[in-house]
Amino acid sequence: MKIRDAALCLLILVYSVSAASANSVHGCGGFVEASSSVIKSRKETDTKLDYSHITVELRTVDGLVKERTQCAPNGYYFIPVYDKGSFVIKISGPEGWSWDPDKVPVVIDENSCNDNEDINFRFTGFTLSGRVMGAVGGQSCSLKNGGPANVNVDLLSPNDDLISSELTMPDGSYLFKNIIPGKYKLHASHPDLKIEVRGSTEVELGFQNGIVEDIFFVAGYNIHGSVVAQLDPNPILGKNQIAKQSQGYVFFFLCRHEAVWVVVFFEDCQLEPDESDGASEPEKFSGFEVISEVGGVSDMGNPILGVHIYLYSDDVIEVDCPQGSGNAPEQRKALCHAVSDADGMFTFKSIPCGLYELIPYYKGENTVFDVSPSVVSVSIGHQHVTVPQKFEVTGFSIGGRVVDANDVGVEGVKILVDGQERSITDKEGYYKLDQVTSNHYTIEAIKEHFKFNKLKDYLVKPNMASVSDIKAVSYDVCGVVRTVDSGYKAKVALTHGPENVKPQVKHTDESRKFCFEVPPGEYRISALSAAPESSPELLFLPAYADVVVNGPIFNVEFSQLGLNVKLVD
Repeated sequence: MKIRDAALCLLILVYSVSAASANSVHGCGGFVEASSSVIKSRKETDTKLDYSHITVELRTVDGLVKERTQCAPNGYYFIPVYDKGSFVIKISGPEGWSWDPDKVPVVIDENSCNDNEDINFRFTGFTLSGRVMGAVGGQSCSLKNGGPANVNVDLLSPNDDLISSELTMPDGSYLFKNIIPGKYKLHASHPDLKIEVRGSTEVELGFQNGIVEDIFFVAGYNIHGSVVAQLDPNPILGKNQIAKQSQGYVFFFLCRHEAVWVVVFFEDCQLEPDESDGASEPEKFSGFEVISEVGGVSDMGNPILGVHIYLYSDDVIEVDCPQGSGNAPEQRKALCHAVSDADGMFTFKSIPCGLYELIPYYKGENTVFDVSPSVVSVSIGHQHVTVPQKFEVTGFSIGGRVVDANDVGVEGVKILVDGQERSITDKEGYYKLDQVTSNHYTIEAIKEHFKFNKLKDYLVKPNMASVSDIKAVSYDVCGVVRTVDSGYKAKVALTHGPENVKPQVKHTDESRKFCFEVPPGEYRISALSAAPESSPELLFLPAYADVVVNGPIFNVEFSQLGLNVKLVD
């Protein structure tokens, strides 16, 4: 007790000496003290306030620190000032403490600092902080100890009177400033987030900064996206066509009416003019000659209903998905799935923080449609996400088959669409064409030693089960004629075929080989001498070969007899 009294006397002495020497060194001083509200809230068991760790600074009006000093334990401070002019006295204490005021402008002249008035600061309260926690799905979450921003957190009195409101920061934290010790309640809300309360919302702030336990939780966030259709620029030629509309599709037509070209579309059984033709109001059209369909599956940006979007992740094991994972086309099981509505919109709700993939799938009654892109990566932080890239239905996939004369599939056949190779058949003769639209195409099948019928100006439609079979119409029948002397020439005759096939004769090539292209049927093949009449007549075995052609034949073989017969007059 004696030591404390002695220290106090020393401080008074220093203050007296400072005041006495004010004529030579000016200074600014005053006291730091707690407000009456803070003093009333203090309990006997609370630690007594010690102001010695509080700093008071003298700054220029531009913020440059000229002098600084620490307060005495009782809150007194004094800053000597050697320059005259306008300054600012600013207080800075422990982090989270609030002051009233936190700075005071002062004028120092040849006589005093602010007319020798004390410049006092009042301590008015502590901080109360916490965090709204967001769900974390896996290691791919970029902020594992974070939460959503812009959640409104209310600090209420025990009687539910509003004391203060704060919005959470990007990491989900919230901070109430200038709070006096006491008992409070907390309430969190957000218009688009479901916030769960785990634990008591009643908190008590002691005589220090307080940290609230994690009591507010957000189970997940929404993923929003959309699906639209892409306009097909390829025209379909036709005349007096009638527009047909199926679910999610609008067909566009280029029409001519009284020498004026317009683009019209069919919707709700009414033709309406495009804005580009200058019509101000929709009107029914008559007398149109439809020249070509300039729209494919739909209008540019038209929403598509019924597209399934599947949600996958490499490290998120489970999400809350009331609608289930659906029947995903991939072998791995999806976490969840959503279906686009009439506006083309889809939503996944309550998805925890993590990295995900969205895979679209769109199937009609008989057709699987192509959707681009085939996969979109989505990173979910602690906020709702709208996928910026729209899924576009770019066309549809349709299959077909190439068969031989016995309706057996032909493997390895190249499929050309309008001259471009688009597919190749599998072991069973099946092929698949991707990203086609409702259009007329020329579909060809090409394989060595085969000739197939061509699907010319063939209309492919989304509601088709498959493309018509492409059938082999002719095959190569090939062989070799072996002669004793390389100088001997031979030719081969093909006879006794179907009525619609004329007999054919071909000379062997330099390698003694030959080939006929014939439709399916039964034929007789014979080898003959191609030498002049004056040359020896060549004989071959067998004399002929009967073949049944229902596919390519490569093993017809004739050999020259060793005996040559020369006719004598």
